[in-house]
Amino acid sequence: MQIYGIDLAKEKFDVSFFDLTSKKVSNQPSHKVVTNNLKGIGKFFKGLPSDAVLVAEHTGVYGDTLLKCCMDSNVKIAFVGGYVIHRYRTTPDRAKTDVLDCALLRDFGERYPDKLKYKTFPEEALYELRQLARHRGMLVEQRKQLITADKSEDCRPIRSLAVKRSMDVSKRCWIRKLQRRKKKC
Repeated sequence: MQIYGIDLAKEKFDVSFFDLTSKKVSNQPSHKVVTNNLKGIGKFFKGLPSDAVLVAEHTGVYGDTLLKCCMDSNVKIAFVGGYVIHRYRTTPDRAKTDVLDCALLRDFGERYPDKLKYKTFPEEALYELRQLARHRGMLVEQRKQLITADKSEDCRPIRSLAVKRSMDVSKRCWIRKLQRRKKKC
C-alpha cells in the first residue's frame, strides 16, 4: 500500500508521496501539484499504482471532485479531520505550508493506517439534496439580513433615498421568488 498525502485547495492540491518507481534512492518524499479539476485529476490517476491510498484533510466541497473521481476509478481515499492532524503535528509552532501539510498527511497515513476511514461519494440524489439545503440556508440568511436592514433603516432620522430604493427592489425580488414557489406547489 502506497500512501499519498494530499493538501486540498480550491484551484489545486499538493501531493506528497515516496516515488517507488524512481531509480535514485532517496528518503525524501516527492512532491507534485495537481489542478483540482477532472482533467488534472485524470492525469494524476494515470500515474497511481493499483494499491494507492489517498489521505486528505477534510476541507468541505474542495474535495468533492477528487472523491467522485476516486470512486469512479476504484482508488481508496480517506479524509482526516483538521483537529486530528493538528493534534498529530509534533511541532505546533512550525510554518504551515502546502508542502509540509501534504507531507504531514502522508506521514499520518503511513503511521496510522488503522485510523483511516475510507469515504465514498454519496448517491447523486443525496448529494443534490445537500446542495439544495446548503443553498436554501444561504437564501434564508440573506433574507434575514435584508429584513433586519430594512427595519433598522426605518429607525434612522434621515433615510437615504438610494438605500430606500435598493431595499424596495430587494423586497420586490423576494416577493416575486416566493410567489413563483407558491405557484409551483
